[in-house]
Amino acid sequence: MAIPITPTPVLEGEEAEKFWSKVEAEKNQKLGLVPTPKLEQLRQEILINAKRGRK
Repeated sequence: MAIPITPTPVLEGEEAEKFWSKVEAEKNQKLGLVPTPKLEQLRQEILINAKRGRK
C-alpha cells in the first residue's frame, strides 16, 4: 500500500523573508571540501565486490 506524500511546507511572512535573506547572503560563499568518513574502506569494498562480479 502506498504511503501518502505530505505537501511541502510553504514559508510565509517573516519566516520567508528571513530565509530569503539567508539564501542571498550565503549564495556566493565558497565552501571547502567535506571529508567523507571511511572513504578508503568504501573504496576497498567496491573493488572487492567488483572482482566478485557483484552489483
